[in-house]
Amino acid sequence: MDRALLEKSIRHTFAVEAESIAALEQKLDMGTILKIVQTLGDCKGKVLVAGCGTSSAAAKKIAHSLCCVEVPACYINPSDAVHGGLGMLQEEDVLILVSKGGNTQEIVNFIPACKTKKALLIGVTENLESVLAKQSDIVYNVRVDREPC
Repeated sequence: MDRALLEKSIRHTFAVEAESIAALEQKLDMGTILKIVQTLGDCKGKVLVAGCGTSSAAAKKIAHSLCCVEVPACYINPSDAVHGGLGMLQEEDVLILVSKGGNTQEIVNFIPACKTKKALLIGVTENLESVLAKQSDIVYNVRVDREPC
């Protein structure tokens, strides 16, 4: 790859990411954020976090960050969950499901078990009309206007 083209691409990526971070403050739903923080702080069980694809990377980061602040959390693989992994989810737990579109079948498959076990469901999605958004106890709407790719 041409060095000048590569440098231009790198600068573009950083500029788009910087714009997204700068715009974040205007998009924050502080009421929902405070509700989520309070819910996680009051959790008597553990926090399970799941996502597929890029949302999986975000879910793993969320679980790790929660552990760093003394909130017991772990990532659960969506494909393993329906084959016994959901036995880890109990009534006092919180389940965080991350899905950009909110209709990813592997993520939607978690919802009935969460409801049956009476765990609290936090959905993180861009799509407020999705199954995930409509079935969650708390929904955090995340919107990205532009991605560098």
